[in-house]
Amino acid sequence: MTKLYSQEVSTETSCKTVEKWLMDKTNVVSNLPYLVGLKGDDVTLRFNRMGIFSYKETFSTEIGLIGKDFIEYKLKAKSSLLELMFSLNQTPKECNIKVMLKYVGEKEWIVSKALPTIGNEVAKTVGEQVKEERPMETGLDFGNLDLGKISDVSKILLKSKLEKTENIDAEPNLAVFLENMYSEVSKYPVVYISGLGEGCLLGFL
Repeated sequence: MTKLYSQEVSTETSCKTVEKWLMDKTNVVSNLPYLVGLKGDDVTLRFNRMGIFSYKETFSTEIGLIGKDFIEYKLKAKSSLLELMFSLNQTPKECNIKVMLKYVGEKEWIVSKALPTIGNEVAKTVGEQVKEERPMETGLDFGNLDLGKISDVSKILLKSKLEKTENIDAEPNLAVFLENMYSEVSKYPVVYISGLGEGCLLGFL
């Protein structure tokens, strides 16, 4: 027998940041109600009903990004399946998150009563814990900097943090290399890339 439940929550954080947070399994699984055990990909939940009946089960956890803005968690046991699904919808001011739960298994008469609690707590956790990454204040006025001057380049380097150095043969595919490198640090508001001979210095602000 199948039991369904859904809950919605909104946050001023972008859906891109929400998706990144949800794709980190620890964020979601460690905040589940009824959690009594967590080891690797295995999560143990104990459900109670009327203080008399209980159901304890260890589930293996799978996570996937299904299509665009849809994340699915599958908690699988021998005779049970608990699914947590997150549908994200970006608006001009906020990200709307729909939390959906589905349980299939022989203990539906116990677990079904717990689905609203799980949905409400997960939605509350997402709304409270997901925060937008804020740019670091550098104190530099980039509009007045001249990258052709050594003194201005030095100012950037003094204010930046070294991310990586790498020796590359970028002559055949320099544009591809720079695009891939930039994607690794695109979360930073300012990225400075410098090359000299065979070396490439990458910093961020």
